[in-house]
Amino acid sequence: GALQPTGEGESVLQNVAMGGAAGGALPAIMNMGRAAKAALYDPLAGHQKIVGSAFARMAGDDPKAVVNALRAKGAVTPGVKLSAGTVSRNEGLAALEDALKSQLPSGELARTGQVNRNSLADALRGIAGTPEDMATAVAQREGAANSLYGKAFQSDAMRRSMAQEADAAMAGLSQGGGYFPKQDLATEGLRTLQSRPIFKSAVEQAKTLAANKGAQIGNPLESLEGLHFIKLALDDMANPMAQTAIGRNQLAAVNSTREALTEELAKVSPLYGNARTSFTHMSQPINQMQVGQSLANKLIPATADDMPAALNYANLARAMRDPDAVARTATGFEGAKMGSILTPEQIGTVQGVTSDSSRIAEALRRGMGDNSATARRITQGQMLSEHFAENAPITSRVLAVVNHIPGLNIATKGASALGSMVGDKAQQKMLSQMDEMLANDPIGVAKMIEKELSRIAPTERQKIIQALPQSVVLGLSSNAMQ
Repeated sequence: GALQPTGEGESVLQNVAMGGAAGGALPAIMNMGRAAKAALYDPLAGHQKIVGSAFARMAGDDPKAVVNALRAKGAVTPGVKLSAGTVSRNEGLAALEDALKSQLPSGELARTGQVNRNSLADALRGIAGTPEDMATAVAQREGAANSLYGKAFQSDAMRRSMAQEADAAMAGLSQGGGYFPKQDLATEGLRTLQSRPIFKSAVEQAKTLAANKGAQIGNPLESLEGLHFIKLALDDMANPMAQTAIGRNQLAAVNSTREALTEELAKVSPLYGNARTSFTHMSQPINQMQVGQSLANKLIPATADDMPAALNYANLARAMRDPDAVARTATGFEGAKMGSILTPEQIGTVQGVTSDSSRIAEALRRGMGDNSATARRITQGQMLSEHFAENAPITSRVLAVVNHIPGLNIATKGASALGSMVGDKAQQKMLSQMDEMLANDPIGVAKMIEKELSRIAPTERQKIIQALPQSVVLGLSSNAMQ
C-alpha cells in the first residue's frame, strides 16, 4: 500500500489502510487449504442454528410460551395441516409465514394452504352432496309420498262414500217419523280446532290452495284431502321464508295448531299418518344436504371452482354462532335444529371445519397486521437477510466485505462473486427449510427454538471478539479464523 502510486485526491495512508485490509482478506479467500474450503463451505454450515435463532427471534418476548403452544393439538378436519403460526397463535411466526409465502409462491406454505382450503371445502361438500344427489333424494321422496298419500286419499274416498250411503239410508228412515243425525266426518278434535282463529285462517288459505290446483274440497273438515290442504296452509304460515312475516307469538300458535291437526289426521286416516311418517323419514337426508349446502355457501365464494383460491372463514364462523338459525333457513322449518338434522358424525365435521377455519383466519389476520402488505413483506425479507448475514460464520462475512473493497484484481473479485453466489444459495436453502418446517412441522419448530434457548450464553471473550471492527477481523490469520 505504501509503494502504490498515489493519484489526485489519494494519500499514502489511505493506500496503506486498503492494502492492510486486502492483505488480511486475500489469504483467507485464495488459500487452497482449509481457509479456501471454509470460505465456500461456511455459508452452508451452521444453517440449523441460524434458522433456529430466526424462529426464536420471531417468537417474541416469551419464546417458551410459544414452544408450549406449538405442541398444541393440530387440525380436526382430515387433510388439513395447521402451520406453526396457526397452531401457536404467535404474531411473529404468522408474519414470517406471510412473508415467506410472498417470497416462495410455490413453497410448502402456499401448497399446504391450498390443500387446507380444498379439504375444508370438501368436508362441507360431503354433507351437501351434489345437485344430482339432491334431485335423486327429492324425486324418491315425492314418489313414495305420492303413492302413500294417494292410497290414504283413496281410502278416505271410500269412507266418505260409505258415510253418504248411510246418510241416504237414514234419510229414508227419517221419513217414517224417526230422527237420524247426519254422519259427522270430522272428529271431535277437529271441531275444537275449528274455533281457533289461526285454524280459520288456514281453512280459507286451504280453499285457495286447492282451487289453484284445480281441486274441489268443499268443506275441508269433511275430507282427508281438505284436511291435507289445511295442513299445507299451516306449513306455509310457519315457513320463515314466507313472503308474509308473522310475530313470534303468532308463530307459536301456528305450530301448536299444526301439531294438533297432525294428530287428528292420523286418527281420521292411519294410512295418512304412515305416509307422513315416511315423508318425514325420507326428508332427513334432504334436510342434511340443505344444511350442508347452506354452510358450504357461507364458506366457499360463489365464484370459486373445485380448488378455491380463498375461503370466507369469517362468514362460516358468524353463521355457526347460531347453528339452529342456519337449519331453519336452510330447511324452511321454524322448529328445525341442526343437532336434530345432522348425524353426530356430521356435527363433528361441521364443528371441526369451523374450528380449523377460525384458527386459520386468526393466523392470516395476525400475519397481515395493520400496515401495507407490500411494505410489511419487504421489511420481513430485509430482516431475514440481515439476520442471516449477522449470524453467518466469519469467512462468509469476509467474502461480503472483500466484495466492496475497491482496487482488487480480477481473481479476487471472482472469488468474492463466487462466495456471494454460494451465500445466496445458502440463504435460499434456509428460506426453504423455514418454509417447509413452518408449514408441516410445528413441533420441529418448537424443538429448534428450545435448542436455541438452551445454548450457553457467549463468554466475555466471545463478546469482545464479536464486537471487534471488521477491519481488525480481516487482519486475523486464516488459522485464527478456523
